[in-house]
Amino acid sequence: QESDIVFRELKDLQQTKKINMIIKATSDGIKEYTSTMSEVTKENIPLLSGQDLHSEHIKSKESALKIFIENVKCTHEVWNSNTAEHQQFSQRLEDEYNHFKKQQENRKISAITEYEKAKLEATNRYMKILDDMVIKLKGQPKKSHWETWDRECLNSALGTFTDHCKTAYIAIPQQREELIEVLTK
Repeated sequence: QESDIVFRELKDLQQTKKINMIIKATSDGIKEYTSTMSEVTKENIPLLSGQDLHSEHIKSKESALKIFIENVKCTHEVWNSNTAEHQQFSQRLEDEYNHFKKQQENRKISAITEYEKAKLEATNRYMKILDDMVIKLKGQPKKSHWETWDRECLNSALGTFTDHCKTAYIAIPQQREELIEVLTK
């Protein structure tokens, strides 16, 4: 009977150890994920346009998730890679990853469509401002007038374009802060 108690205690201890390893692996995975996302965002914000940033954002998120899955898998393999519990856990991670990829692909298509619509709308407004400027300037051929109007018109059109792009992208929460930063530079 005493040996049974000792055996049970050892088994409980082993179970606790397994749980702690899962917690540690998850924690390490999340740290790796956060660090990867942070680096990619820092590197890409000054370099990319809104559309490029969106695809880079998806690639970096996929890469970080892969690291996370591998990290957890490796830790599980340390104690026993053949247990049903481990296989279920790995399968759940794979399923979540595949679901995430599918969701992101749909979001990407939606974002590009919204981006194109915003760009077209902004271009149309820009052309209208230019046309209005030309109409107003007829009969005022002095060079100084042209320069003043041109500057005002460009500033106004650029402001409109930025606002439209911001509006189109606000629907994508993962992008919000990065895109607003890019568009307002």
